[in-house]
Amino acid sequence: MSMIDGIGPLAVLRGVDLNSTANTDIPMTIPNSGRKWTPLFAAVTNASANLSGGSAQFGIFTSTAEGGTAIVAKGVNSLTSLTSAVKMIKPTIASQTETLTAGTVYVHIDVANGSAATVDIYLYGYILP
Repeated sequence: MSMIDGIGPLAVLRGVDLNSTANTDIPMTIPNSGRKWTPLFAAVTNASANLSGGSAQFGIFTSTAEGGTAIVAKGVNSLTSLTSAVKMIKPTIASQTETLTAGTVYVHIDVANGSAATVDIYLYGYILP
């Protein structure tokens, strides 16, 4: 099944440093720049440490410094219960902006974890015709 036929990863970022509050670039793996897409969920997994004692929170945006459209709004997705399992996070975008064309999205760590930890973040969705 190709990405145009169904749900698949739109972007993947491995080794996201949860103890930093800097923007991290996620290159989109969308064929043909400018294609429309809609996010379905973000999956966070492969934590390098147990996050139950930390306070890490993040958001995913279409521009740096929490700018543009908030695909996953900051502060709504605490990772404190994540150990090595997968946490699924629904998008928080408004219905009128569910179709996007951004070729790059940005992860912004809103609250640092308080100790060294990394995770992998996968953004899943549909590529539209």
